[in-house]
Amino acid sequence: MKETEVARLVAYLARPEAGFVTGSAITINGGCLAKLSYERDFNVNTSYDDIIKDFLTCFEAKDADRLASFLHPNVVFLNYGDPEVRGKNAVRETWSRLFSNFGALRFETVHQAVNGNIVIAEQIHNIALPAGKLTPIMNMAIYEIVDGKIAAWRDYTNSSHAKKLLGI
Repeated sequence: MKETEVARLVAYLARPEAGFVTGSAITINGGCLAKLSYERDFNVNTSYDDIIKDFLTCFEAKDADRLASFLHPNVVFLNYGDPEVRGKNAVRETWSRLFSNFGALRFETVHQAVNGNIVIAEQIHNIALPAGKLTPIMNMAIYEIVDGKIAAWRDYTNSSHAKKLLGI
């Protein structure tokens, strides 16, 4: 196979509907033809399911700039009970401030479902205040994906219960 044919084949097989995921090896006759790249370019080759899974890694790293790379320029973020935050830069600034308030964060997905461009995720937000231990807080998140970016993000958490668990 010529290099250009291989590149076209890999691009074709990397489509979300093909069912391959990040790190999948594409084999022909028992030999590895290619391995799909971990780096996301947020095009049609990236599934909505994978976009959200990758997005959650930003929280443990407490990386507001990387988080912003997943957001649509006109994103609307709603953390239930708080005012809406509109725009990529405003959401990045919000999370930059929030990250500085926590000693550690680790978000886990319990269940995740995709319907069209909507991703619904049942999550555990493991949160620690500075010098505190990780406290598991249940969350339901709804994401709307437009052009490979998160255009709407709604988090539903019982904030009173979360504050009680965190001791604040």
